[in-house]
Amino acid sequence: MIHAMDAFAGAVGVSDSDGKSTPVYAVCQPRIGANAEYYALLVRHMALSGWISALATGIRERSTDFRFSQFGSNILPVPPTDEQDAIVKYVKHVAREVGEVVRVKQRLISLLTEQKNTAINRLVTHGVEANVPVKKSEIFALPQIPSHWGSVRLKHVTSRIVDCLHATPKYVASGGFPVIRTADIEPGRTRHERAFRVSPSEFSRWTSRMEPRAGDILYSREGGRFGIAAPVPPGVRLCIGQRMVAFRIKDCYSSEYMMWQLNCRHVIDQASADMVGSASPRVNVEQIKNYQLALPPLREQYEIVERINAERAKIDAAIQRAEREISLLREYQTRLTADVVTGKLDVRAAAAALPDVDPHDPGLTAAYDADEDGLNADLDGDDLPEESM
Repeated sequence: MIHAMDAFAGAVGVSDSDGKSTPVYAVCQPRIGANAEYYALLVRHMALSGWISALATGIRERSTDFRFSQFGSNILPVPPTDEQDAIVKYVKHVAREVGEVVRVKQRLISLLTEQKNTAINRLVTHGVEANVPVKKSEIFALPQIPSHWGSVRLKHVTSRIVDCLHATPKYVASGGFPVIRTADIEPGRTRHERAFRVSPSEFSRWTSRMEPRAGDILYSREGGRFGIAAPVPPGVRLCIGQRMVAFRIKDCYSSEYMMWQLNCRHVIDQASADMVGSASPRVNVEQIKNYQLALPPLREQYEIVERINAERAKIDAAIQRAEREISLLREYQTRLTADVVTGKLDVRAAAAALPDVDPHDPGLTAAYDADEDGLNADLDGDDLPEESM
């Protein structure tokens, strides 16, 4: 089966059961005697090498207009059946070995991320002092705060709260202005360099109520990635897309401290409590305005931000090392697989000495899931007009 929208990224696989497919898939039935898994590997290699990208059009070489008829007319190699079987066996063995190492590093990344989030939550809600006196809090899901802190609702620390337009932007590949969607943010970071883009006229329409500026906060309020806050980086002109809200914090508060607090557990719990909808859960802007926040003195807000940045720098460096190692492992796997499926490397003797691989081995999944999250996030509501609240 070939995913018509994501074939260029290697979204090719062999079905393990009978059933039906959606229209975005092209279903190929191999002839008798052909190893379907070998040809899935071959087509995946063709995709990752850039060959299939010529058959797709649209934003980032992705489109529902996959020219399968053109693809189907191309000539493919036909190794002997026993060699096809040997190639599949060898590639599965490599994938399992790589996948096991990847899983270990992914667990390390998860632990480091949890450590970072715990440190940020502790600093945001308790400050930099270890043994500060505390008092009972009136903030939902936050039992205690330092005794000299106050509390405030989000609407009282903001000068502007601007919701997105309830429409779909007209993306253009040559547009100079990034549109930030839920797929383009993570806690504390806006990934504007990978965002879809719009023309100057479309940018003017999407910033008619407010053009975000450096230090403003971008917040996801709907979908599977709701409740994430990130800053507008300096030197970048951007607008918010569907499912997003922009906040401008008053000068008498630290915007960065408020941004980190919006990512904390007690605020996410408030968002979850106010959420509506099931297919596409969302938090309405009126509820967002009334989020309850902890309020340290301004000097302490800046101290907390400074400590958070120091903690993040250390942990993020370790995460980046692990991510780089995963990337190198997958690059090794991709290159080796390419040499094997195209006949540059004869693995018949090596495969004969290897044990069979359980098709349900979790290592196989770990070896091939490099872009799954990114692909899913990219398709998170971009083509669906958002209903008015």
